[in-house]
Amino acid sequence: MRNVQRPGVMGPRIVVLVLVAVFVVGCGGQPNVPPTPAPVDTSPGEDSSVILTVAVPSFMTGNFSPGLISQFESAHPGTKVSLVKIDAAIPPAAQGLDRHLAAVQQYTRAADVLYVASFPYLNNTSIISTEATRAGYFLDLKPLVDADTELNSNDYLPTLWQSYQWDQGLWALPFAADPYVLTYDSSAFDNAQMAYPSDQWTLNDLTEAVRKLSTKDANGTVTRAGIDVYGGQTQFALRGLLNGSTVDTSSLPSVPKLATPESEALLQAWLKLDQDGLIGSDYNKAPLSIAPATTLALATGSGSSKRRSGALLPGNQAMLDVQGFAVSAGSQYPEQAYLLAAWLTRRTEIANNIVATIPARQSLQNVAANNVAAFTLNITPEMQAVITKAVAKAIPVSEARFADYLASTYDRLKQSNGDPMATLKAAEDAALKNLKTAASQKNNLVFAVQTPVPSLNLPPGKIALKFAIIQPQITNEQAWRSLIDKFTASDSQVAAVLLDNYYDLTGTGDVLSRGLLTYDCVYAPFNAVTPDRLPKLLNLDSLLAADSAFDKRDMLGNTLSQVTLDNKIWMLPSDISPYVLKYDSQRFSKAGLPQPALTWTVDQFADVLKALKADSTGQPGFIPANTFGTYLFQLIAAYGGNPIDYRTSPATINFTDPATIDAIQQVVTLAKNGDFKYRPLFSQGMDLVYQPEPSTIRQVMLTGFGLENLIGLSGGNESASTKLTLYPKGNKFSAVTFSLGGFYISATAQDPQACYRFISRAAVTPALFSSMPARRSLLADPTLASTQGADTVALYKQIGALLDDPTTLPLPGLSLGSTSLQARAQLMPQLELFEALDTVILKDADLKTALENAESSAKAFQSCAATLPSPDVTSVDSQRAYINGFGKCAIKADPAMAPFFAAIKTD
Repeated sequence: MRNVQRPGVMGPRIVVLVLVAVFVVGCGGQPNVPPTPAPVDTSPGEDSSVILTVAVPSFMTGNFSPGLISQFESAHPGTKVSLVKIDAAIPPAAQGLDRHLAAVQQYTRAADVLYVASFPYLNNTSIISTEATRAGYFLDLKPLVDADTELNSNDYLPTLWQSYQWDQGLWALPFAADPYVLTYDSSAFDNAQMAYPSDQWTLNDLTEAVRKLSTKDANGTVTRAGIDVYGGQTQFALRGLLNGSTVDTSSLPSVPKLATPESEALLQAWLKLDQDGLIGSDYNKAPLSIAPATTLALATGSGSSKRRSGALLPGNQAMLDVQGFAVSAGSQYPEQAYLLAAWLTRRTEIANNIVATIPARQSLQNVAANNVAAFTLNITPEMQAVITKAVAKAIPVSEARFADYLASTYDRLKQSNGDPMATLKAAEDAALKNLKTAASQKNNLVFAVQTPVPSLNLPPGKIALKFAIIQPQITNEQAWRSLIDKFTASDSQVAAVLLDNYYDLTGTGDVLSRGLLTYDCVYAPFNAVTPDRLPKLLNLDSLLAADSAFDKRDMLGNTLSQVTLDNKIWMLPSDISPYVLKYDSQRFSKAGLPQPALTWTVDQFADVLKALKADSTGQPGFIPANTFGTYLFQLIAAYGGNPIDYRTSPATINFTDPATIDAIQQVVTLAKNGDFKYRPLFSQGMDLVYQPEPSTIRQVMLTGFGLENLIGLSGGNESASTKLTLYPKGNKFSAVTFSLGGFYISATAQDPQACYRFISRAAVTPALFSSMPARRSLLADPTLASTQGADTVALYKQIGALLDDPTTLPLPGLSLGSTSLQARAQLMPQLELFEALDTVILKDADLKTALENAESSAKAFQSCAATLPSPDVTSVDSQRAYINGFGKCAIKADPAMAPFFAAIKTD
């Protein structure tokens, strides 16, 4: 163990008086509280080990490889490290101190070492607040840092090192960060003949630019906001634009400073822009945005004119999202927990993660992670210069404290239109009161980190299955645990099913193959049966043949053929996530339109679009979000076209078939006439986040995975008037776009038969899924109607009928499975078609010529990609070589693809 001198006084060990379960929140869901583990005897024995737990969000679990953990354990004999995956939802203190501190206590009880950040990821909020440190939930690391002879504070970037220091304490060790900057579309500035944002910009310069860059129609309605704020994070935007501070550090402890002329002027200026409709809630779509630097690196513009640039915020400053590791004040091993936290901040595998653009330590700058197929951001030298400068000029997190009260003041002003200074003073008083209340609770605070659940003591002859759900969070967890209880009670061999969720995004995209290295069997909400994965999958044919309850004829449509490769079945389908339409029935009624039937035709759909466009709102009735062109393929099929036939393997590309050209022409005419709002698809084809505008008709994906929220399909709150229907039918074809979910067994499963017994039972349990069953017989299951409603079941039955119809085209839906190495080839012909449609609809190019060029490029890519050797999913070098080869094929076939593969070397 490293030489860390023990501080002078460490208080008595804290004992557990109250057991509070750690909560986990799914995408857009409600808190899900698992059972609290029973207390165990933690008194040291002769061979006792120190067990340290580390709480990390789901997106970072993959950074903590077994090799990384074993390195620390080897260097610190007698210490074991265990991960606790938690996506904590902690409301700001300004929204209620009691709720804030209750959530903080739940989180700080979860583990010894705690991941912290100052921006919400998957429902996290800024976990370390002044209120939380005053109340005593976090260990002050300053005595341990001062005693650590190996920690060099000068190795940290100064603004990051200062971020978690206040009240003479040090509350977390930073390891990575991402600055919030002003991003802008240079072409919008060029068109307006305006100078680009500069370091000398003031708030007045910004507001003037927002007004000039906003656009309005003839009626004065804003059609394009001048600025948008990433994720609607008003707190970050307001504090980043404030030319002053929200903290008075002249007194100890520090106090809030909100009622200032600078704050008043800012709120008034921002409120005026907001009231005029000039502030959007989109994601880097307005000419100006306040957004994290990662969004610059993730931009996928179709050319340099579309790629966004970055500048510092007015006042030559930036906001910071700083990731760090804190230590719970309830840890039984504070010194060892500190050692682990400090060690983790030195690891490139941790610093290089998907939501950071710069490590906290200077010694880790430009150092690649070893033995990790890391997610790579495309950071150009120009972006790097902006990031480096922004971090140097940034407002440390410690100086941004109490910004939640600034945001709450703004919300109250929007609602009441009250006096800004008086409202700021009230917020300042509320913050002071909360700080005093929090401090007063410290002496009575009694809590401790939960003891890890001990290893299972299985009876002789019994086994425990390791089962994972490939999702950010486990939806319907209560139903899963109910199934597990019933299964283990009835199965003669399986005593326990260890339920987990797995969502490692740090590798090259093959989350399923990596999961199958750890678990016996898994559920995934996507079809992952591709040649490169077969070595990790167990063929299910013999198990299915021995199962008298399994009937292939019960499976809907081509669901089994989709998971068949080399004449073998590799996945047990369980559920279908179809793309459907939601519509506002009330607006249909007001417009005198009949409610859409599940079997409405494409001509009826076109008539509805024309009628809605002509009503008093002046907005198209259908404003599609970005679903990788789902709606276009559906409409093209309804008009009798089939540009990419997914019924063959590989898919057959035929953009220039006369029937397909005619079908596409009809869709192009609808778009050009403004019957629906067409958005560029080629430039946004790989952008998962495309915030929609509310419209009468919108696309949704009915899935338990929550992709509707992930890809921004929910264009407003649901109401009683919201109804479901299908895409329109055609005379020649109908189409159903869906993703297929199901179960896989690992090729290295300890007992494949036991796995099959469990997954075969799960596959026929509709309560586990909030999507459509893949079996015809389950459409009549009463559980389905009781959990999802009679209208939804009627829609499912119509989809089932379509899937059984030979004239229906089954189209692949957006899913995480599309990130599989070989499955990425599916996307390229689509991008070629999208590029053609963009040039035709937006630039009036000739349709036939554009489709001929697109087909030629798509086929050239397909031929090139077919020659690439299958990658080894266990080899990082092999996967990177495949991706590089894949990119070369794309750029060779069509140089316009280069921005999608900016990191590919084409020599």
